[in-house]
Amino acid sequence: MLLATVGLLEKRSGVAVKFLRAVAQAEDFISQRPDETKAIAREYQKVSAAEINNLLDFYQSRLSLDHAMLMGLEDTARWNFERSGGQQRPKAITICHGSVTDILPRIALEQGFFNLEGLTVTLKDMSDGKLAFDSMLQGECNFAVSGAPPIVLHDPKTAKFTILATLMSDDNSARIIGRRDRGISLPQDLKGKRIGVKRGIIGHLFLDLFMMKHGLAQNEVIQVIMEPDKLQAALLSGEIDGFAMTNKIVNSAALSLGDQATVFSEPGLNIIYGILTTRTDISVNLQVTPQVLQALVHAEQYTRSQPAAAQAQLAKVYKIPKQELAEIWGRTTIEVALPNTLFVNLEDQYKWQIERGIAPAAPVFPNYLAIVSPTYLRAIKPDSVSI
Repeated sequence: MLLATVGLLEKRSGVAVKFLRAVAQAEDFISQRPDETKAIAREYQKVSAAEINNLLDFYQSRLSLDHAMLMGLEDTARWNFERSGGQQRPKAITICHGSVTDILPRIALEQGFFNLEGLTVTLKDMSDGKLAFDSMLQGECNFAVSGAPPIVLHDPKTAKFTILATLMSDDNSARIIGRRDRGISLPQDLKGKRIGVKRGIIGHLFLDLFMMKHGLAQNEVIQVIMEPDKLQAALLSGEIDGFAMTNKIVNSAALSLGDQATVFSEPGLNIIYGILTTRTDISVNLQVTPQVLQALVHAEQYTRSQPAAAQAQLAKVYKIPKQELAEIWGRTTIEVALPNTLFVNLEDQYKWQIERGIAPAAPVFPNYLAIVSPTYLRAIKPDSVSI
C-alpha cells in the first residue's frame, strides 16, 4: 500500500519525483490522512476495505524505514522508472563552502543522496565562507554555504540571491591562536600584538567580541589583514603573533606549533550559521533546489540515525583525528532549517559591520526576510521552518 500511495502521489503531482522523497511524503500521508489513504489504495489496487484496514494497521505500526530498506526500495523504484523510459540525465552542480560548514553536503555526497536525487555534485572548499559566497555570486558555484557576514553586505531590495536554509549552527567555531614564545598566555597578553585576521568574516567578529569581553580596546591590538590561507604560514614564520579564524585552521596551526601554541575559545560568545544560498537569476539553480534540499535532509537523518558512521566518514575526509571531529560534532547543531533566530543573527552582523566601518549604512534598515525563500524547505520539511 505504501508503494501504491507513492505511485498515485507521483501521478497526481505530474512530475517524476525521486522514490525516496515520495516514500517520505507517503509515510506522512498515511499517518496523517488514513481515510483518504484507504480510498487511494482501493482505487489503485482494487482490494477490499477489510484488506485495506489490515494493511493500514501494519504500515502505521512501522512507518520508520531503516537505511538499508530505503536503499532497496529506491533500487526498485529506479528500475520501474527506467523501464518506463522516464530516466533523465543527472544534473551537474557545484556547491562552494567555507570551513566545516559542509557537514551535510559532504555526508550527502559520500552516501550518494545527491545521486539519488538525480544530481552530480562537486563540493569546493573555499577555506572561508566569504570566498564561497562570492564564488556563488560570480557564477562559479550554483550554491554556497557561508556564514552571515558576506550576506548582510547586500541590499535585500536588489540582491540576486536567496537564502534557502541553514545547515548547521555552532556557538564555538571561531578561536584565537597565539604564540606562547611571543608572550601570549592570557587574553590580556594580546595587547600590542600583531593578530592576523580577514576583514569582515567570522574570525574578525570573534576577535572583536573577545577583545571587548576581556577589556581590550580596538587600538590595543594590531590587526593584520590577510587571507585565511596565509594565516598559518605567517604565524609559523613569526610575521604575526597570532590569528583569529575558525577552529579547523586554528587547530591545524596549533598542531604545527605544539607546546608553543596558546588557543583561546569562548563558547556562546558568537553563534554562526551555515547558510545555504543560491542565485535566483540562474534558472537551473531554482530548478534543482528541491532535490538539493531533499538530499541534505536525508543526510541530516543519516547523521541522527548513524552518528558514529557519519563522524568516521567526515574525519577521513577532513583528515583530522576522530576525537577532534567528535568535539566539533558535540557543539554543532546539524539540521536543515529556517529558524527565526537566523534573522536576529543577520541583523546583529549588519550592525557590527556598520559600527566597524566595514560597510556603509543603508538608508533604511535591511529587511532580510526579503531574501528568504521558505517555500522550498517548507514543502519538504515543514516543521523546520519557523519564519
